[in-house]
Amino acid sequence: MKLDMELIGYINLFEKITRCHVKDSFPYSDKLLFVVGPGQASKAVGKKGANIKKLSDMINKKLKVVEFSDDPATFLKSFISPIKAQKIEINCNIAEITVRGRQEKGLLIGRDKNNLNCLKEIMKKYFKFEDVKIL
Repeated sequence: MKLDMELIGYINLFEKITRCHVKDSFPYSDKLLFVVGPGQASKAVGKKGANIKKLSDMINKKLKVVEFSDDPATFLKSFISPIKAQKIEINCNIAEITVRGRQEKGLLIGRDKNNLNCLKEIMKKYFKFEDVKIL
């Protein structure tokens, strides 16, 4: 994925408001996803979500902040938050996420599989995963 001028502007604005370094950013659906360094997600969100609300109002887009981790299971847990996974298994470059109910499964997959496709793309980029399955 290439960064265009608009996305670079969003990254600069995010870093200015949150004072957190952005590792990567992905536009998907009507949202912007920011990947920040380990331990910086809470700082990026701010007290009671103040930083995210302010930035979201400024650019008129929904935002999601994901904390990067070298461990794929920890990264997946951060990505799917606030949904709690019962189990995350990683076998031969395939991640399997087990959730409780149909509602959580639907939220993870998203309308027209937008959330699932974004997750697959990110996992392929960072960890060379072939597939992500929601069970």
